Amino acid sequence: MRESKSLLYRGRKLSDVILDGLFGGLAGGVVLGVYLVLWGWMAGQSPETVLGLFDPGQRGVATAGALTHLAVSAVYGIFFGLLWWTLRWSLHLAVPASLAGIAYGLALLSVAKAVILPLSGTPLAEIPTLHFALAHMMYGAVLGWVCERTGAQAA
Repeated sequence: MRESKSLLYRGRKLSDVILDGLFGGLAGGVVLGVYLVLWGWMAGQSPETVLGLFDPGQRGVATAGALTHLAVSAVYGIFFGLLWWTLRWSLHLAVPASLAGIAYGLALLSVAKAVILPLSGTPLAEIPTLHFALAHMMYGAVLGWVCERTGAQAA
């Protein structure tokens, strides 16, 4: 594709920014999942039980829960990638992306706790808020780090 026809996003292709968010979201989702599996193990729950909490059919199927969790993590990662690069270049923010990611992770947790979990009746509400918050902070830190690292290499 010729450069004049490609959609550039402040020196980067929009598709690259989206991919940064996608891969950052996947990486952050893996870290979040591993943390919660370790928390569950220490609380006496099997990894299958913890991953089954993410099953949208609420049948407790670990594979369905893990894949759903990664898909949601990737989508939210794309949103962060777009939001971060828009704010970074339009407002010239000097905040590290990992810190912005932590704030983003906590914002996602707030929406989940206030709206999504109560309305859906999902068993994810059983996870203690402290551990859910730590997991979301880790998600955001990894997401931001990946977006910043890949964006800096491309610039």
